[in-house]
Amino acid sequence: VLAQFGEVSITTSSTALASLTDAIISLYTYPYECTEQLSSRLLGIQSLWDVLQAFHCKELPDISILKT
Repeated sequence: VLAQFGEVSITTSSTALASLTDAIISLYTYPYECTEQLSSRLLGIQSLWDVLQAFHCKELPDISILKT
C-alpha cells in the first residue's frame, strides 16, 4: 500500500469477542453526560464487564476506575 493512498491494518484474535474492546473504549470516552447518555454508557459497560476483565487492552480504563 502506498502511503499517499492509505494503510492496511490487520488484527488477529482467537475469539470474535476481542472486537468488543473498541466498543467499550467508545462507550467510556463518549463525550456527552446527560442522564440518558450516562445510563446508556453504564448499561453498555456493565453488560460487557466480563469481556473488559478478560481482555487487558492498554486503551481500556483500569477496572478499579470503572468500579467507582
